[in-house]
Formats: sequence, C-alpha cells, structure tokens
Amino acid sequence: GGSGGDSSRHGSTPIRKKSCGGPNDSAADTNVTAVVSSDAATGMTAQHNVPGTEEAPVILYCLHAYPDNPDLNEKAFNALFTLATSVESRRKSEILSNNGVKCIVDGLWRHMEVPTVQEAGLFALWALAVSEESGTVSKGAKSITEGRALDATLICMQTHLHFPSIQYAGCGILSCLARAAKLEKKIDDGTSSGAMFQVVCALDMHSTTSPVQEWGIRALANECENSTTNKMNLVRKGDGSLGDGGDSGILSIYKAMKRFSGELDILEWGLRLMHCVSSYENAALKMSASDQPIDRVIEILEARKRDPEAMRLCEEGIGALSNLSAFEQNNAPMRFAGTIKTVSNSMMHYPRVERIQVLSCRLFANLAITKDSRAAILRSDAPRIVLSAMRAFSTCGALQEEACRLLRALCTESSDGRASVSGSAGISSVVRAMTIHTDSSKVQEQAAGVFAGMASEESWCSLVASSGALATIPKAMSDHPQDRSLQEICCIALRNLSTGSDARNELSAPDRLEPIIRALELQEESEVVQENACGILWNLSTNMSRGSRPLLGPGDVKHIVKAMQNFPDSP
Repeated sequence: GGSGGDSSRHGSTPIRKKSCGGPNDSAADTNVTAVVSSDAATGMTAQHNVPGTEEAPVILYCLHAYPDNPDLNEKAFNALFTLATSVESRRKSEILSNNGVKCIVDGLWRHMEVPTVQEAGLFALWALAVSEESGTVSKGAKSITEGRALDATLICMQTHLHFPSIQYAGCGILSCLARAAKLEKKIDDGTSSGAMFQVVCALDMHSTTSPVQEWGIRALANECENSTTNKMNLVRKGDGSLGDGGDSGILSIYKAMKRFSGELDILEWGLRLMHCVSSYENAALKMSASDQPIDRVIEILEARKRDPEAMRLCEEGIGALSNLSAFEQNNAPMRFAGTIKTVSNSMMHYPRVERIQVLSCRLFANLAITKDSRAAILRSDAPRIVLSAMRAFSTCGALQEEACRLLRALCTESSDGRASVSGSAGISSVVRAMTIHTDSSKVQEQAAGVFAGMASEESWCSLVASSGALATIPKAMSDHPQDRSLQEICCIALRNLSTGSDARNELSAPDRLEPIIRALELQEESEVVQENACGILWNLSTNMSRGSRPLLGPGDVKHIVKAMQNFPDSP
C-alpha cells in the first residue's frame, strides 16, 4: 500500500531547522569564505575565497589537510551542505566527483564525540543522498551505501540520541536510502544494521519534535515498503520488538499522529505507513489486536474532511481501513467508529479520484460480510454513492469488481438490498460492467452474483431478465469456461432467472444453451454447477410443446446422466 518518493508538498531537500537543535547546538549554514578564513593556518590565498567551481575542491582540500580540527570539519560540512542544496546541480556533482562522501565519513568517524560536527556531517550526507528527480536514485545515495557512511550514520544516531537535529538528519538519510533501495535492490537501506530500531528510538526520544517525527515516519514508511519482514518487525511485540518495553514500534506512529494532529505531512506519512503495513496479512492481524488504528484513522479523516490539501491523506487512510476491514474482528469496531459515514463522505468529497473510490468500494464490500454491517450500509448513502462511482469509472476493472462484490452481498438474503440495486441505474451499471470487462473473470463473477441474488426473489426476475443479463451471463460462461467459481454463480443466476417464462424463451436459444451444456461437461466435479445446470434445463423443458425444437442434442443427455452418476447422494 502507498507508493512514491520522499517528496512532499514542501519538497524533499533537507532543511536545517534550528528549533530542533540539541545541547550546545551551534552549527549554522556557513559559506566557503567563512570556512577558509576561519583557520589562518590553512595558508589559502584570497583567490580561493571567490565562489565558483573551485569551492567544493577547496573545501575538501581543507578537510584532507586538517582532519583533526573539529571546528574546521564542522564549518566545512556546513559549507558542503549549502553547495549540495544549491539550485545548481553541478555543485553536488563536484562534491561527489571529488570523493566528498568519503571525506565527510572520515570526519564523522574521527570526531564521533563532537555533536556539532556530527550534525553538520549528517546534514551534508543527507543533501547528497536526495534524488534530483522522482523515480531515480541519486549518485550520492549510491556513494553512501558503497562506503561506511551508513554505519557512521547509525553509530552517530545511537551515540547522540539526545540531540534532535542529529536524529532528524539521520532519519532523513535513512529515508533517502530506503527509497533508493526500492528502485535498486543492491542498495543497502540499513535494515540489517538496525536502521528501523534506531528510527523508533529517535521517535520515542523526541516525541515533541515535529521534524524528527516526520522524517522518522518517512523512513519507516520507505523501509516497510521494501519488505514484508520490515512490516512485521514494526508491529511485533515482546522479544525483538522495536518499541520501549516490548511494545510494538507502530505505537510510536499512532502517538505522533495524535500529538501533531495539525501537521499534514506527519498525518499523511503516518497513514501511508499504516496503509503499507496493513497490506501484509500477518501484520494487519497484529494491528487488529487493538481498536487504536481504526479510531486514529477515522479521527484524522473526520478532522481533515474539508481540507483541500488532504486528498493523499484521505487515500492512505481509507487504504489502511480497507486492509483492516478484511478481518472480521474489525467489522463491529469499524461500524461503531462511524467508518461507513466517514468513507461515504470522502467518496462524495473526491468523486473524481479513482483510487479513493476503489478503496472505498473494497472497504464496503469487506464490511458487508456481516448482517449488521449490511444493514448499516443500507441505512446509509453508500449504495447510491457506489453506483455513482460505477458510472463515473466504468472502465476501471478494480472498482467494478469491488462495487459488484458489495452489491452482491447486499442482495443476498435481503429484500432491502435488492431494492437498493433494483433501479434502472443499478442493474444497468452491473450489465455495463459485464459488457465492458469481458476479460476480467472477477468482474464477471461478482456481477453474475448480483443477478443471482436479485433473481432469488421472483418479483425481480423479469426486471433482471429484461436488462440484458440473459446475454451477458452466458457470454461470461463462454469466455471463462475453466473458472469454476464463475461457472457456479452463473449457473445459479440462470437457474433463478429461468423460473420466468420470458427468460425461458430466451435461454432456450442455441447460443444461450451451449455454455450451460459446456459447463456440465467441463465442470463435472462441481456439484454446484451440475445441480444448477440440470435445474436450468429442467426449467427450460417446461416450455417445450409437441413439435417444438428439441432442447438437447443427441450428445447432451450423457452429461446429465454423468452428473447423476457422479453425485448419487445429491437429491
């Protein structure tokens, strides 16, 4: 669940925030002139103070010439940060081509006990790791993973845990590396070295510092998008957990979203992380042990429902709820939390955002497995909104499948459910889904399930039969002859429909009969297919009169006999 890079509405370039500095935090952005002139012993001439293409080589020369001077290292790192974040991309290239990453890493290891040097060095590395273009891996990120920079970053974060600026920059680096690892598998995202544990420690230690929270959550989101193991590690409790006292690491994310309820970036990335983690079944089960994730998402969606910039937040939140709704233990908690109303409002607020519509339909379909939730959905505007989405996104197979799955559930054992679909717009939308998505066996199956449910009540049979379903259902059977579940539901639908005289006339045509006979032949192990196909033929035989065309051909009767032989205990 969730995709994309580290960029947000504020961009992904590191920002030095003085407000999150730690004890004795005196690092500041410094130009190259200050670096060179700060130490008269360098012997640099005035020409080296002129900004230009020589700035990076001069700074790196200073680091090489005076490696044991912590003050010079700090100011040089600050200057490299300024160059690396310059709008001129060649500045970063100059640093990298002159072994800049190695110089920074050497300085970090040499002055590990000096927090101001560590802070400045990490910010410089972060600036180099940031990708210039979305969907690409920066040369800086590659250089960091090829050297000892990752180890230096983690040791620095561990050594200076109480310094928020160091944790902020460290989380930024880890976020960039995790994002790069998604694009190039050979890049080390630090997971095997304890990166996720270190990030959770930073979140817990600096729970009131928003930059640490934002970039820590970004790092975890990118890490979790790389593997299912990372997802499980984040939600694991007890031995091996990432949180304090054996708690799950994801609790830190819930706390951050509650504390910083006014900061859109933290909320958006927190929900993206929840969406991602819950996409793995075992991790979602761990999350389902508490109502906290459901309550937190609903709380955020409600608070931001009128925010014009909250579209992505809404998408990620509904995605997390959609994943969690697949587990029956979450059914009642979601219903009690007001999920149906909240998600319905989101669908109406973002009627043109396909992803939100698809995820919402999936959530409703998942909830509709229980009688109480079906009743709650029918009392809401959800059926009407879903039918509207079907019309708006008629070519989206994923939406049509989930919408039909919901309508199928509503039509099962519920006259009110059938009534909610019975309007011309409802039935025509289902027929249109079958007509457009002939290649999707899942759309065909769920749509046929809607008609099976509708036709189970005699009063709706003629309406369904006249809608075009008598053509689309046999076609689905012809197009997907080996799909057992599709053949089963189509046979049930046609058996129900064949109780009406108008339907019997149309189904008696050779092109309508052929898929039914073929199902008897190909699905001989399915009792459902055999029973209902025979039931269809029985119903159709009542239309026969003396002198009419034979219903079955010479070779068709053997399939009925075979069905009786295969299932002697089936009445």
